[in-house]
Amino acid sequence: MRNSLLHLLTVCTLTGAVSAGSLSIMGPYTIYAEKMYQCEPGESTGKITIEAEVTKFDVKRPHNLQLVTATMNMTRPFTDNYWGKVRVDAYSNGQWKPNALVFPFKERGCTNMRTHLGMVFMALFKKKNMDKKVCHVPAGIYSCDKEPMNWTFPHFPILPYGFYRFHWVGGEGDETYMCHNTEGHSIPRRG
Repeated sequence: MRNSLLHLLTVCTLTGAVSAGSLSIMGPYTIYAEKMYQCEPGESTGKITIEAEVTKFDVKRPHNLQLVTATMNMTRPFTDNYWGKVRVDAYSNGQWKPNALVFPFKERGCTNMRTHLGMVFMALFKKKNMDKKVCHVPAGIYSCDKEPMNWTFPHFPILPYGFYRFHWVGGEGDETYMCHNTEGHSIPRRG
């Protein structure tokens, strides 16, 4: 009986908080990365690889940007002939739940990266092709060292809050050149 009353009180409190607007499961967000790593062998041909690390996020100072150090090795030019896909897995009940969100980019891979991940694009490619209509990055090794990173996605102003794994893949035709994972949190944006 006592557990039932406690459960009822908890549900009523949470329901009231949600209706009063003080508790929300999604909205304007701050994203911070926890770790970044390559996919399992065999998930891509490895024609494009990314090695990256990120500084620890300070929850007490959410406006301080994380610093990213990364190296991207591309054996082929990065163009709009590429496709891309971002699969977002949610962490719940002690395990990853795949496909919480899926964003397929069937074409214009270079332009889509420049549009949706502008700060990452700028940090790695040093503003190359930021203002040009044709997006083309020559093959080569690109890097950034302790680059401040604002993990916002301009075309996605609202996201569900939680712990996510962003599984990024890209390539041309039937070939997957690149596969990378980033684990991070989406939390309510303050002020």
